[in-house]
Amino acid sequence: KGWEVLLHAVDRLRKGHPRLALECIILGEGPERGRLERVLRKLELEDVVSMPGSASTDEVIEQLDRATIYVQPSIVGESGAEEGQGLAILEALSRDCAVIASSIGGIPESIKDMETGLLFQSGDSIQLSEKILFLFRNQESAQRMASRGRSFVISERTQAIWFQKVKKVYESISLENKE
Repeated sequence: KGWEVLLHAVDRLRKGHPRLALECIILGEGPERGRLERVLRKLELEDVVSMPGSASTDEVIEQLDRATIYVQPSIVGESGAEEGQGLAILEALSRDCAVIASSIGGIPESIKDMETGLLFQSGDSIQLSEKILFLFRNQESAQRMASRGRSFVISERTQAIWFQKVKKVYESISLENKE
């Protein structure tokens, strides 16, 4: 998923801005966990980064409600696979989080740079650290983007809206077949 990119961005921020109050929580389990823990120790980030592992839906929501910023550092997989719509991003937007995400796959459909969140070049930890610092320094902008992101999710990405869009597609196909 690209979590190593986030670790390097946090390391850069901690070294360049030691007074910045950083706390990074990476939720979830996966095959990369051991490697990420080694990177975390190598960068000596144990004081600012925690990886509690699997989390229930309620625990994820609780963490999102506490969060100032949600980061989705997606990368292109070895197979060439890219992030689709990014359901975790939609969840973060719905919880009023400022979101920073990689500009790959379907992510830019939800994150409009400087409108509903911030985009960065996939794999670029320097650019990611700059985006995080921007949000820390520009809390009003962060809140404005979070609010726009939440409005976007409510108006464009709720289950009822998706149902209506799918229904319209099926209705148009049905009409075409009748003609």
